[in-house]
Amino acid sequence: MVVALVALLVNGSVLLLVLKPFQNGDVHMRAMWLCTRADVVVNLGVVLSGARVLLIHSSISDRIICIAIGLYVIKEAIEIQREAREADSAAPAES
Repeated sequence: MVVALVALLVNGSVLLLVLKPFQNGDVHMRAMWLCTRADVVVNLGVVLSGARVLLIHSSISDRIICIAIGLYVIKEAIEIQREAREADSAAPAES
């Protein structure tokens, strides 16, 4: 949990202070934004999950949060892939 909390602080800082201007940038910069945002969500999920396990001594919440994190990361990957396809189809064809 401590490592995830430190990672959350670092990833959150990078997301807000460095990558925020690229939130709506080209597909590569947008992908960096989305991946870092997913990292923040994962770090937050790990911290919350660990805290719940410590409080209630049950790993059920750990499993639920793990599934939620997995689904969120898959959603982000699909979004990046969709945006990359759109950017690729909008690019002029090379001769």
